Amino acid sequence: MRGPSFLPIPTEFLTSPQLGPRMVSRGAGLAFDFYLLLLRSLHERKAENSMVEVSYKAFAQEMGISGQPYGVVLHRAGCQLRDLYGLVRYEPRKGRRPVLQLLGLGQPDSPYRRPLSNYLRLPYEYWSSEWNRKLSLKGKFFLLVSICEDGLRGPDGAGGVRPYWFRSI
Repeated sequence: MRGPSFLPIPTEFLTSPQLGPRMVSRGAGLAFDFYLLLLRSLHERKAENSMVEVSYKAFAQEMGISGQPYGVVLHRAGCQLRDLYGLVRYEPRKGRRPVLQLLGLGQPDSPYRRPLSNYLRLPYEYWSSEWNRKLSLKGKFFLLVSICEDGLRGPDGAGGVRPYWFRSI
């Protein structure tokens, strides 16, 4: 039996000015992509804990990082997720694969839990069709906003609660 065809991303990642929007305004595309890959890895493993062991080589290939020392680049992205956004707990381990613990959005002392409500459904085609490589950071964010807005409208097209960015994005 095949698993879900989408990755649930908490809408708070888009609606909190300190998270996704801040990444876009700072041009933190690698941190944005790295976070989505961490969420995907956690979701695919269906693990109860919020820990993800990262293979820098595999993540770099997935993110299309080439021609650069990918370990350094991803280490920097991990530090940004930890220090600037409070999304992970990350302590580098010399000579071993890093393990990152995803943290609750807006709750840096608690581990990440898969959202049961208030989430958008990012299709796995985002990666298989290489939208993660083809779109700019603003394009990726706009795609997530569009998916979120579509989900808020509901199946009948009736308007729901409008997010803070409604037409200002």
